[in-house]
Amino acid sequence: MVKHDKSKKRKSECSDEQSSNKKAAAVLETEQSIQQSIQTEQNATEFTSSVVKSTSNNITNVPLISISNNTSQESNLTTISTPSNTSTFRILQSISQPTIKTNTSTNLGAPCSSKCHPPITIVLVRAALETVKTKKGYELLTADTHSAVLNKLNKDPALYRPDIVHQCLLTLLDSPLNKAGLLQVYIHSDKNQLIYVNPSIRIPRTFKRFAGLVVQLLHKLKIRSADSQDILMSIIKNPVTQHFPAGSLKLGTSVTGELVNMTKFAQQIGGLKAEECPTPIVFCVGSHASGPAVVDWTEKTISISQYPLSASVALGRICFSFENAWGIL
Repeated sequence: MVKHDKSKKRKSECSDEQSSNKKAAAVLETEQSIQQSIQTEQNATEFTSSVVKSTSNNITNVPLISISNNTSQESNLTTISTPSNTSTFRILQSISQPTIKTNTSTNLGAPCSSKCHPPITIVLVRAALETVKTKKGYELLTADTHSAVLNKLNKDPALYRPDIVHQCLLTLLDSPLNKAGLLQVYIHSDKNQLIYVNPSIRIPRTFKRFAGLVVQLLHKLKIRSADSQDILMSIIKNPVTQHFPAGSLKLGTSVTGELVNMTKFAQQIGGLKAEECPTPIVFCVGSHASGPAVVDWTEKTISISQYPLSASVALGRICFSFENAWGIL
């Protein structure tokens, strides 16, 4: 019995020693694995830093592009030299860098300015703008309201249609071509008065208010903005040709003129680039009821339709053709 107890004690002592040895080995393996992971991280960090240092000399200045909503600005871009080592370049791509946003949209429909294209000049001739004194004061002479006065003065009421001028100004000043800063408008009346129209003016929507505005213009010779005191309309000196840009191409419009496709005509004469169209264009359009608009300063007369058109429709065609040619949406 004594021998049997001693053998049991020896076996338990051996098993205790084996378990302690296993625990020590496990702890040693854990410590070794931790040291290996730390060493691996150190090596990776050293490798990344060495790669960045070796390739920093190959990269030039990173371009920054400023983008604005109203105007398109060109910025000088410096090129980025790609490292010769492909693996190095991939590693650099994985490193977080500030993103550079570029304008990927095309220039089609971008607002143009006079730096891109010379503005189109429109001259409304034979405008019936004349005042008459009534019991209510001075009013704009019209065929609808003052037919009795016109008959008493032996004047043809059909010639006094200032509403045509109103329609033409609404068409011109509301056009995208004018909002892009590529339109200039002058009015030449039957009384040989030349009127300058500021492109930023907002013409009254109703004819009654427009008539009051014209009466004020004819009596005070100018109209200023209530906010900024800018001159919105003013009577200027004749002749109108002295206000044209130098070297302008002066075109008259009539149904009896040379028939042209206005869209193709605008693309050919207007061009798609500024260097293709260095010559400003002036259009003479009659703002009267009927009859030719005869002036002595036009070089050529064209017809934009095979049918007689009202002045407002003809001006709309002219504006749309150049908007399409110049990418103004």
